[in-house]
Amino acid sequence: MLQASPGPECGLRDRWEDVGRAFELRIGLDLGHHPEPAELLSYLPPDRYVELLTSVGMERKSGCASRAAGATSEPLLWEWERVPGNSESECVDEEKEQGALTTCLDLMEVSGLAHKHPDWSVERRRFWFITNTEDRSLGEDPEARDALGKAWARYAGQARETFRDMGAPVLVAPEIAGGFGIADLVVGDALVEVKITTRPVPPVDEWLRQVLGYLLVDWDDVLGISTLVVYAGWQGVMLTCTVKELLAAASSGTTPRLAELREEFRAAVRPDFATFIRNRKLQQQKRVLRNPRRGTQPRRGGAE
Repeated sequence: MLQASPGPECGLRDRWEDVGRAFELRIGLDLGHHPEPAELLSYLPPDRYVELLTSVGMERKSGCASRAAGATSEPLLWEWERVPGNSESECVDEEKEQGALTTCLDLMEVSGLAHKHPDWSVERRRFWFITNTEDRSLGEDPEARDALGKAWARYAGQARETFRDMGAPVLVAPEIAGGFGIADLVVGDALVEVKITTRPVPPVDEWLRQVLGYLLVDWDDVLGISTLVVYAGWQGVMLTCTVKELLAAASSGTTPRLAELREEFRAAVRPDFATFIRNRKLQQQKRVLRNPRRGTQPRRGGAE
């Protein structure tokens, strides 16, 4: 059992899950050397895209690599990287930092679309971002901004250096087994489950089972995970264990082999996985048959 302080006071009543995912995104932008996840970030209008990346310590890459895109004003075609020497990866400007957090919250209004419609054009993605944020967005909710700001302050003050030591790559919301599972973060060889809860005693056992599930879904070992991390962002507490340690602790006898557990898990979820693959293929076929003419926009709400 993990004992922790309850964390700061907060008046947020709902949408904690979205705030948590915005927190994962902000952590990823803090640790990564390039914009990630590219699909989700491409929903931003050009000005907000540039504003976000510069606020988190990135800049347009100079040299021949960026010249390949020509003199385009489209920031998605530029190559971005962490500013050399800016290892802190943090905003020293309070206004810029608040802007970055607000944008991360706003992106939660379209995060589901980014996974569901990877074939959408950039124009269509931006249309949906503007449509879903023009009236009332999560970034305009003062309580959501307050909650994310407090979690971010805890991370910056207590966990940032530990996360940095995990190394590269940094993946935000990586799809596992073709999208059958979507994890929170991958940092180096660590699979990270980021949670935000105001409960003084976080349900760590439940969280470990969840991150273990993601580990087993990666049955082809694409991510190369050897460490599991659960980060309780509201309390600023991190629990880390190696895969070997977790497997040994979970067994009273001989430590099971990860490959064998993955095969057993794969067999157990085979019907669900087959249904998932079938539905995904049907969606792809519908998109091909529909073949909407350029400029046609779906109705508001995201349902297609």
